[in-house]
Amino acid sequence: MTRPGAGVWNVAVLVPLLGAVFYAFAMISIRKLIGTESSGTTVFYFTLFATLAGLSTAPLGLTDPTSPRCGLRPANG
Repeated sequence: MTRPGAGVWNVAVLVPLLGAVFYAFAMISIRKLIGTESSGTTVFYFTLFATLAGLSTAPLGLTDPTSPRCGLRPANG
């Protein structure tokens, strides 16, 4: 029998939870922008903030992939 407690908690649980929160924030922001801005402006802002958010994770472990890994990347989709 599994009994939940503090020993079961793991920090990695926050990754999908934060992903869902940020996705919801992005969708709400896009819906609000569509009402006031053109499609091109909406795409520009979404791309800008997604790029900045992605680059903010670079200090956490951005590595240069090796040649075999680069070859497998298209196979992963």
